[in-house]
Amino acid sequence: MVPIITSGGNTMKRLIFPTNHTGRVLFFFGILTALASTISYVFIPESIRTIVDNHQFDLHKISFIGILLVLNLTLSFLSSLFTVHYAEAQITALRQKALEAILSNKLTFFKEHLSGELSGQMISNTENIRVFLSQTLTEALSSLLLICLSFIMLFRLDVQLTLVMFAGLIILIALLAPIALIGGKYTKQKQESLATLSGFLIEIFQNIKLIKLNQIQEAISQRYQEKNNHIYRHSIKLGLVEAFIKPLMTLLVICIIGLLFAYGGYRVATSTLTTGTLISFLVYLFQLLSPFSAIGQFGAQLQKTKENLELIEQYIQAPKEENGSIICTPDSLYHLSTSNLSFSYGEENILSDITFEIHKGEKVALVGPSGAGKSTIIDIITKLYTDYSGDITLNHVSLREIDTRFLRQHLSLVTQENQLFSGTILENLTLGLTEEISEQELKKALDCVNLTSEIEEFKDGLNTILGENGAGLSGGQKQRLQIARAMLRKADFYIFDEAIANLDIESEEKVLHYIKHSLQDKLLIFITHKLSTITSVDKIIFLDQGSVTGIGTHDELMNSHKKYREYIEKQEKNSL
Repeated sequence: MVPIITSGGNTMKRLIFPTNHTGRVLFFFGILTALASTISYVFIPESIRTIVDNHQFDLHKISFIGILLVLNLTLSFLSSLFTVHYAEAQITALRQKALEAILSNKLTFFKEHLSGELSGQMISNTENIRVFLSQTLTEALSSLLLICLSFIMLFRLDVQLTLVMFAGLIILIALLAPIALIGGKYTKQKQESLATLSGFLIEIFQNIKLIKLNQIQEAISQRYQEKNNHIYRHSIKLGLVEAFIKPLMTLLVICIIGLLFAYGGYRVATSTLTTGTLISFLVYLFQLLSPFSAIGQFGAQLQKTKENLELIEQYIQAPKEENGSIICTPDSLYHLSTSNLSFSYGEENILSDITFEIHKGEKVALVGPSGAGKSTIIDIITKLYTDYSGDITLNHVSLREIDTRFLRQHLSLVTQENQLFSGTILENLTLGLTEEISEQELKKALDCVNLTSEIEEFKDGLNTILGENGAGLSGGQKQRLQIARAMLRKADFYIFDEAIANLDIESEEKVLHYIKHSLQDKLLIFITHKLSTITSVDKIIFLDQGSVTGIGTHDELMNSHKKYREYIEKQEKNSL
């Protein structure tokens, strides 16, 4: 499917008019059968008129009406079939294009948007667009044709009665259109509130342990109620509009029917109009109510669809990750250095003049109090943040110039955060791997994190299905599974961001043994507060308030760096 949204614009046109052959065929036949169905429908009232005016049972005329009804139903079915396939194909392509584009957005985009709000807007907006393509668009075109053909037939039957009915319908539209626009505004507000509520609900469920352990159910419930009340207020306003429209429309229709009966009855009584013509007019009136309503709603639906598309396009056109073009040679990464690296988030200065270097085979630890900037350095090294000053080089090539895909292909990062998906254990282990992994390699990785025997205890072993965020495994098992996944990547550059901090002693020893003997020729960074890890590395880079204040071994810094010594003493007390 050809992309629907491009940087060139014309989003609405590309959405409605497919650019690929199959889409064009489905769109063309969907519209064609819908219009043909409408044409067949127009002749039914005229056939009824001739039967009534002839005052006799005409089997041919009745059969003709039956054929028209069957034809109408068949064509309507085919139209729905074509338009549903066309709409679903367009929306599937739109959703895919949107996700692929959003995944390329900068990390700041995801910090500015709640995950639940993003998913809620993506689902609800694309669903609204799907309804527009599969129903609203064809209904509007069919309705427009039906109105035009019906009025041609009506003018042929009787000009005066047609003008009376036309005037009544114009009054009906004039009264209902402004109310429908107000309803559209409230619908949009309700949709936005629902997306916000969806985002908050996801936050609640993701942090259920925090809520329970801190006994903040009441506070969370109150916040939820406030958001829920927003939806309630918008829903009440929308309900009032809808409650007003329905009886008003019924009243206006009754008035139009009454007017037609009064004037038409007078004409029948004076023999200037036949009974069949009057009945035909009433049938046309009921036929036209739905098309006039569809045309009236089309403008609001079109505007709503444009707004839905604009929001999705904002997500798609958000700033993308910068991607260099250089692929380092040789392929392996052997040297990393930073020079006067500084970074700010908004007006807050996070890093200031960070300078250090790391060589292959050197175990390096970034150490410092919380908020010192350790994880931010990793985010910059991995090109999640690119708006920094100063420079970082890999293999003496500026990080800005290095191809992002190449960098991440040669890098393996393990964090303390849960980074597992729903699916099997095997799927989580091999996530992102470009080469097939043998059973021996899988077993070795699991042995290194002390997981083999535990997974064998599961009935389905590696094919055991995990729930959301790896539900089904303990916290330690999740952490070890992520470390095993990192080992399978066969990267040149490994980063462990507090990844070993919460492992039991036996698992920690196995992991450190693997790192010592299997990663000795790799670039290796630890972010850690654990003394056993700090004392085992070759070089420590100590950070405080966004600056490097000391570089050296553990013993060197203990002798020369007061803040480092105080930090270590504090960690020793905390570990008791």
